[in-house]
Amino acid sequence: MTCEERYVELTTAVALDLELPCNSLESAFLCRDKYGMRSAFARNGVATASCVLVHDADGARKAAEEIGFPFVVKPRDMSGSIGVRRVDDLRSLEEHLESLSKVLSSGATRRKGFLVEEFLEGPEVSVECVVLDGRPEVVAITRKTVGFDPFFEELGHVVAPREPLAETRAIVEVVRAAHEALEIRRGVTHAELRLTPQGPRMIEIAQRLGGDRIPELVHLATGVDLAMAAADVAVGGVPDLAPRSGRAAAVRFVYPPYDCRMRGLPPNEALMAIPGIRELGWIAEAGSVHRLPPGGYLARLALVVAEGATGEDCLRTLDAAERMLELDLLPA
Repeated sequence: MTCEERYVELTTAVALDLELPCNSLESAFLCRDKYGMRSAFARNGVATASCVLVHDADGARKAAEEIGFPFVVKPRDMSGSIGVRRVDDLRSLEEHLESLSKVLSSGATRRKGFLVEEFLEGPEVSVECVVLDGRPEVVAITRKTVGFDPFFEELGHVVAPREPLAETRAIVEVVRAAHEALEIRRGVTHAELRLTPQGPRMIEIAQRLGGDRIPELVHLATGVDLAMAAADVAVGGVPDLAPRSGRAAAVRFVYPPYDCRMRGLPPNEALMAIPGIRELGWIAEAGSVHRLPPGGYLARLALVVAEGATGEDCLRTLDAAERMLELDLLPA
């Protein structure tokens, strides 16, 4: 098993070589190639965004005519919303292509080309599933906060199982259809969707645990340990997915107000005394540089985890913690 997006194919290859129960390599490839994934969704009638694979600026301009403004430009096989931007006109397209070229030439992406795809309006959620014998069981739906428009930095997540969304049934139907289209037979998966006025639309599925402390939030809110479930499934076992709790949990990532250098890590012990706070974790280190989009991505300084009776309780607790948090920054 892996928690790292870039190791999904390698992990599958190792499992096959050891004759362990796992997904096919073809399925792993599809989940790592956003264009292949979109194509599989389209072939199988899964609601998703229309997209065009392009390889240069001329191709992007032609795709813009086909898709229409606004649209989204994204690398073909990266994670963390790195290099992803909404484009509203030709000028912003030219600007983003210049910064995207640096991302694509960094060596972090293996597949050639990038996507120009339909922009989906609406809030974003992720769905955490455990899959056995091709049957995905939804363990939790995570509500996301996305910021730094027109970029898509994920600023925080909330898991509140006792507060179901109005679209829950439709979300589950779309997610199950997407698993079938990608022939995902087993494992723990992390699916991302947009809740558009026309209904839930798939963005992508990862054949791994979700990042950003989402498994920890699920554990705090439901008592279900997704990491242990992933381990059970990896060795052919059947995980225990019975909820043991009905609370809520949330994480918020602290970003700087400007491009900065972290001068030091101030003591913030008083923050931990706030009722409901579970963790303050520093992501920054003394001397580290953090640049906001488009100069950089994931410029996170710290994370704060909270739990409470409801999602709103958690958000109020995080607001209090963020007001109290001390930072020691210099402009970069």
